[in-house]
Amino acid sequence: MIVIDAPLIFALSSMIAAVASLIWAIRRDPKSDLGSVKDGS
Repeated sequence: MIVIDAPLIFALSSMIAAVASLIWAIRRDPKSDLGSVKDGS
């Protein structure tokens, strides 16, 4: 069994959240560049 402690869960969840938000932003606005993501437009 792999023992997972709280700090590891927090790090993994925050990393997954960051990747998910990045992918979500790209999927919502496929024509936008990563360097020029603007809010609302």
